[in-house]
Amino acid sequence: MPWPRTALKSLSTFVYFYLIGITPSTFAQTINTPSTFTLLTTTQDPKHHRIEIRSNSTHTMLLSLTETPTQAFVRFAKTPRKLTELRGSFRLETVKYPCEGKLPSLPGALVISKSSPQQLTGTITGPGCAGHYMLTLSIVPGTEERPTGVSMTITAPDNYHQTELNLGNSGDPYYGLGMQFDQATLQGQYPMVVQEGGIGRGLQPLSWIMNTLSSGSSGHKSSSYFPLPVLWNTQGNVLQLTGTQLGQFHVPETPFEPLRIEVDHHHLALNAFQEETPLRILTALTETTGRQPLLPDWVHQGAIVGIQGGDTKVLNVAQELKQRGTPIAGYWLQDWVGKRTTAIGSQLWWNWQVNPRQYPHWQNLKQELPLLGYINPFLVDVPQEFGYNYYQEALKKGYFVKDHTGQVYPVKNTDFSAGLLDLSHPEVGPWIKAIIKKELIANAGFKAWMADYAEALPLDAVIHSGDAHTFHNAYPAVWARLNAEAIAESGCSDCVFFMRSGYTGRLQHTPLFWEGDQLVSWDTQDGMASALNGLLSGGLSGIAVNHSDAGGYTSMAHPVLGGYSRSSELLYRWLEMNAFTAVLRTHEGNQPERNAQIYSSPEHLDVFDRNAKIYAALFDYRKKLFEEAHTKGWPVVRHMVLHYPKDPVMQTLQTQFMLGSELLVAPVLQPGERTKKVYLPAGNWIHLWSGEIHRNTRAQWVTVPAPVGSPAVFYPETSIVGNQLRKTLLQRL
Repeated sequence: MPWPRTALKSLSTFVYFYLIGITPSTFAQTINTPSTFTLLTTTQDPKHHRIEIRSNSTHTMLLSLTETPTQAFVRFAKTPRKLTELRGSFRLETVKYPCEGKLPSLPGALVISKSSPQQLTGTITGPGCAGHYMLTLSIVPGTEERPTGVSMTITAPDNYHQTELNLGNSGDPYYGLGMQFDQATLQGQYPMVVQEGGIGRGLQPLSWIMNTLSSGSSGHKSSSYFPLPVLWNTQGNVLQLTGTQLGQFHVPETPFEPLRIEVDHHHLALNAFQEETPLRILTALTETTGRQPLLPDWVHQGAIVGIQGGDTKVLNVAQELKQRGTPIAGYWLQDWVGKRTTAIGSQLWWNWQVNPRQYPHWQNLKQELPLLGYINPFLVDVPQEFGYNYYQEALKKGYFVKDHTGQVYPVKNTDFSAGLLDLSHPEVGPWIKAIIKKELIANAGFKAWMADYAEALPLDAVIHSGDAHTFHNAYPAVWARLNAEAIAESGCSDCVFFMRSGYTGRLQHTPLFWEGDQLVSWDTQDGMASALNGLLSGGLSGIAVNHSDAGGYTSMAHPVLGGYSRSSELLYRWLEMNAFTAVLRTHEGNQPERNAQIYSSPEHLDVFDRNAKIYAALFDYRKKLFEEAHTKGWPVVRHMVLHYPKDPVMQTLQTQFMLGSELLVAPVLQPGERTKKVYLPAGNWIHLWSGEIHRNTRAQWVTVPAPVGSPAVFYPETSIVGNQLRKTLLQRL
């Protein structure tokens, strides 16, 4: 008679513990306490000291704390890191760590339980570095949605300013760290600093040109509006850095490198736990990082048209779309405050009230069309003819962040400067909420708006409460909360806002995110392909309801290279991709006249109409996905690894995605392509447009036609959602 599986598991665990010196009494204690962890030394070689933290319920390793002759467990520095800020992007200079923290010696196996945390003392060595640090390990109690985990804190004396932790690496792919645009499968260095995405992000020669014209404005490959300090791998190990201190992750590029985590502080704190599947990881993570509120139905009943230029232009385009029967949720008029010409094209007058010169018939316009607007936490000093000047009011009340002379900190944006509201000031929150309620909701009649920026607090600014260095990453969460509170206080039950920046503590306030400013190009650094990467990596971090500007945003002219402008083909393909995401919203871009627009010709209107109808046909299914995002933290747009975590191809694939669990979408990401190579999982998959069934006994690559208007989309043969979608589209298109 074979032994029961549980008995074999317990026996193998006993043998393992016995070989490393665990006594039978300790073994009995660990095996009978499922909500505890064991801390034990697993090597006796003094040159390679390793302590493992192992779960007593799964008997798997949660963390590996390792020290070798060439790698300290933890390192410290007394000199603060130098950070260079250029045009909203940050460069974190490499820190020299002269002080090494020795891994503490254990008297034997120690049990970490709710009633018995473990506090160990380690020695700090190095030139001028004598002293000790504290390593504290305690239980993070589990819930119905999150397993019990371990909190680990490392605290050095407060004359240290930098901490670097080195952890063991299993060699499995890592995911998370927020909206990362270079790749969804992480490798390399990722700053945990909320910042501008930049223009080019390493794309050459554009990045060189941008940095020559305005140093730092190109950003870099890991610049992110929304970094999030959560990291997990396909083994189910999850790390979550707590606090808002600046820092960075160094994700190993080989199995032989450690995972390094830095914080610009003498105190580092993280939580660790294990889960069985990627989707369960996201549910557990978002219980603490927050889950997004439900989007009101009207937002995704049709497309959102980004348009500028005054009453006549808006009404003419709206009439064209109405005649076609194009499903429209609203018209996003970001120039409601008036426009100004700047170095990058057209930007707005940041005064947050309807500009009657730009829209003389606003009252009629808001009666005829559902409107969306724009706001950010900046104000500019507007000309006298604008009427009321909110900048001057904020200036008199002392509501702006200041420089070290006590003057308003002039935050540079392209070729003008603006005052940034000091959200640490207790009077500023109620003041800006009153403006949102009066100007955006009551006077302008907006049901939604873009709540832009929030990543721009200078690190050397002087703020009312605390210091800017610590408050920088917290600023977006406060901005989000104030927008959410203004809506709640106004009584507008179906008003909504969307943001691009964030950090820990943001998700529960913000029903919708967007990915910031992409280049009007195809590339993986800053174009359409990077927007897909951002959707995937954000979803793998718990940013569940997210979207990009269809067609991109940033265009520019160059006398030699010709610059960047949006082609019709790029616009068409981006519309195709976004029709299968959370929100389909267009943007004219910073230089509308250089870009193909949805209203450029009857053909453009026809293509937009087709994609808006595809998007609208997904309403019921998308509503179900929004519910999953709200209750479970599952993203609407999903990396393939969330459903196929054991397939090594799926683990690193970032040219296709799942819309929920029922639709596989492979957008065309290269100009001129009319076919698409798709990696189909095992099973029977139906091609949405042709109805052809692909019968796969194993996962394999297939190539299918992908003419403009028909990206590669598949669904399982048994999918009710997929079959109904095909039937609906055959009737409507």
